[in-house]
Amino acid sequence: MAFQPRFGIQPCLSVGIFYSGLYLLENIISFSKLYYYIMFLRTCKVFFDKK
Repeated sequence: MAFQPRFGIQPCLSVGIFYSGLYLLENIISFSKLYYYIMFLRTCKVFFDKK
């Protein structure tokens, strides 16, 4: 092999895992925000319908 795996592969893998973890975390946070927003709108709708 031309390249050394211990030098080439390991940082790429760790950086890739780190970024995918961040991406997943961000998606989960935004999804939960969206979910809470929808639930908030639903409860408001129910509240206004009861009046």
